[in-house]
Amino acid sequence: MSSLHTYLAGDIGGTKSWMALVSVSPDGEWCIEYSHKYPNAEFQNVQQLIEACLNDAGTDASQIAGLSLAAAGPVTNGYCMMTNLDWEIDTAQIKNHFDFCHVTLINDFHAVAQGVTLVEDEELLALNQVVPGSNGLKVVTGAGTGLGLAWLQQGNAHATEGSHTGFAPADEEQNRLLQQLCSGKPSVSWEELLSGMGLQRLYYFVSGGKRLPAAEITTAAEQGDESATAAVALFWRIFANWAGNLALFYRPAGGIYLTGGVTNRLLPMLDRDEFISAYCDKGGMRSLVETTAVFVVTDEQIGLLGAIAQIRDGIEGLEI
Repeated sequence: MSSLHTYLAGDIGGTKSWMALVSVSPDGEWCIEYSHKYPNAEFQNVQQLIEACLNDAGTDASQIAGLSLAAAGPVTNGYCMMTNLDWEIDTAQIKNHFDFCHVTLINDFHAVAQGVTLVEDEELLALNQVVPGSNGLKVVTGAGTGLGLAWLQQGNAHATEGSHTGFAPADEEQNRLLQQLCSGKPSVSWEELLSGMGLQRLYYFVSGGKRLPAAEITTAAEQGDESATAAVALFWRIFANWAGNLALFYRPAGGIYLTGGVTNRLLPMLDRDEFISAYCDKGGMRSLVETTAVFVVTDEQIGLLGAIAQIRDGIEGLEI
């Protein structure tokens, strides 16, 4: 009889989800046997997504020792109402539905923070020349359907909802943007700008009122369209402003790590010098930010790796 145990892991995003079948040996060695990215629009709930993954992987629930999920939304006592997707995830319901022995649920950026410890060096793109401390606090933030934020210290990840705090402009252009967006509403969050929908808002602003989906804005920018290029450049300046604030909030000796689908989709259009200039533009605290390493994580499965880390670290201790 095999000593391997088979687990299911998933990173449930606002638009798409990564699912994986993972084998784990008694000494903690793990191997991804199957993984696939699923469009959430094809399913009505997470149970249907899990069933599809089991079918596609050629297995069934009776063969699964446990489930580890990361979800894009605040998690409390094994429950998550997702922020940008009309799904409720309840570990008790999932456990009963599939008769899994163990189920755990964490916030997606809790998982991303854990995943940072597993990514290969070649999946990290350094944006400045600072060498991070190996044991220092790390901050991860990422733009996708929404904007996530978490931090990691001594192997312990902590999710936050800091992306819903109020946007603070860094220059006159960003002041005008804020004034436009605040028309008819009291405040604007960072997530409303640093996300797929955020890119659409930035394009609307720089183009004088034109509307395009985020994917079309990106394609237009790649083709040299003036308004689309300006929107992407503004996105990166605002992202740099946000990252610089995080350097001051957390003073992360281990560095700041930028992730997310939108982040990586726009990466080919990143002007590193302009980004670092905006990142360090913090007045009297400039020297502190200048000494904080900042990276882009290019591995789009980093959240899935974090969910797997829950298994690696002993999912039995996290059962409901």
